[in-house]
Amino acid sequence: MGKYEDLLQQLRDQGLDDLAEDFSEFSATSLRQKAASYDTVLKENSELRNKVTELIEIPKKEQAFRKAGVDFEALRPAEKDLLRKAKPDGEITEEWVAKVISEYELPVTVNEESSEEEPASAGVVEAAKSAPTGVRSGSTITPTVAAKWTPDRMMAFAEKYPEAWESLKKGETVTGIAF
Repeated sequence: MGKYEDLLQQLRDQGLDDLAEDFSEFSATSLRQKAASYDTVLKENSELRNKVTELIEIPKKEQAFRKAGVDFEALRPAEKDLLRKAKPDGEITEEWVAKVISEYELPVTVNEESSEEEPASAGVVEAAKSAPTGVRSGSTITPTVAAKWTPDRMMAFAEKYPEAWESLKKGETVTGIAF
């Protein structure tokens, strides 16, 4: 027997059985078992924290996609699952929502009611409805056509033709630019 077991036996020999039982909980085998179960508890805790975080984020993501115009009634189960599992690189932003909408070509609804405050993602929703490469219209560009462009294309146009971009933002048609 080892030193630990010898000490327990001495306690029992002296009639201190209750104290010996209390100390037996601290045997090396018992401590190893508790340490192993602790690792399992830590793993389960981590998994549960991730699940809770995911369950908190799902309504936030759904609200952001609804605000952008995603038609949840037209989504297939795989697309709904995709939206639940999609993870932004931080906060849920309109840019991230627009990227997911255009990347997976999600169905969007057209809001017939004209409101004074359109969300910033309204142009992105229009772009998601159009072909992935955008709309090419020769040398005449209307604000309607420009609204269907992807955000990257809009930014490239604004950098290359700032005056024309300002005109488009004012609702004017631009001619003479093939973009």
